[in-house]
Amino acid sequence: MTTNVKNESGIQQAVVIAGSQSELARKVNVVPQTVQKWVESGHVSPAKVKAVEKETGVPREKLCRCCL
Repeated sequence: MTTNVKNESGIQQAVVIAGSQSELARKVNVVPQTVQKWVESGHVSPAKVKAVEKETGVPREKLCRCCL
């Protein structure tokens, strides 16, 4: 199955790039439940936006409403 990354939210793209929610959590030093909350809300907390952007290459503008 192919994933169409362009139609996903920024955090969903980041999860796909990282490989899983757990792997993204490990890379940005949060618990997996935090990543699950990000996926549910559709945005990353402002405190972790730079880390997620650095680890996945997804632009911060797609990850957090505060960066628009």
